[in-house]
Parts: sequence; C-alpha cells; structure tokens
Amino acid sequence: MSGRDESSGEGARVWRARRSRWIVTWAVLVVVAAMAGLAFVGQLALWLRVFFVVWTAACVAGLFELAGRRVTVDTDRLTLVSNFRRRVIPRSAIESVSWAAGASAALKLVDGRWVPLPEVGPPTNQGLANSVRAWLKRTAAPDGGGRG
Repeated sequence: MSGRDESSGEGARVWRARRSRWIVTWAVLVVVAAMAGLAFVGQLALWLRVFFVVWTAACVAGLFELAGRRVTVDTDRLTLVSNFRRRVIPRSAIESVSWAAGASAALKLVDGRWVPLPEVGPPTNQGLANSVRAWLKRTAAPDGGGRG
C-alpha cells in the first residue's frame, strides 16, 4: 500500500505493512481471549495470570509494530521503520538492492554490508526490490557514476 508521508517531501513514496484481515482477526481474538482469561484472574494460578498479562501485552505490541512498519523512498534517502526503530539511509550509501525466493529484499551498501528491508506485504519482496531498484536508477548521478 502506498501513500504520502507527512515527514517527507512531495515526491516521497511510502510502502506500509498491509494489515491482512486474518492477522488482525487473529490478534484481536488473542487479545480478547487473554482479556477473558484476566477476568477470571482470581480463580487462576499465578503462573497463568502472568501468562495472560504477558500474552495480552505481546499481542498489543505486535499490532502497533505492524501498524508502524514502512519503507519510505524520498529523492535523496530511504527510510526504514520496523521493530519500533527508524533507520535513514542516504542514497549515496546504497550500492544495489536484491531479493531471493523465501527471503526478504535487502540493500547492499557501498561499504559491503547488507541491510534487510522490512516485510511490508504486497507488493511482494520482488516488487519492493524492483521499485527500490527503479528509484536507484532514477536518482543515479547524471554523469553515469551513480550506482544502481
């Protein structure tokens, strides 16, 4: 899913994690089940009460993480948000992008390190890699010295 990010320039492209119905439905059911378990907290063993509290917290944190996960492509940088962390990578630091079947798309940096792109659902990892690759070609240096 794409859209415009308020923190980016006018030409920014944003890929956000698609909230699949089954994932959201499952997470909501788990939270409801955990809350139902907490309703009987006085009748449960201590270890079970702790389990329900931790389970509820983990499900809520997972929903927030899913809602915040995104890849933003701007004219001079790529912003990755995943696992409650934000990483900004300047265009000049990116050499290429790659993907493989069964693996996430990843950026190869100029210094040789690989940085995995967050899983954002459709477009597929291949589609995300192709879009980033097109951005790399479009923003390459005009003298032909750019990478991509």
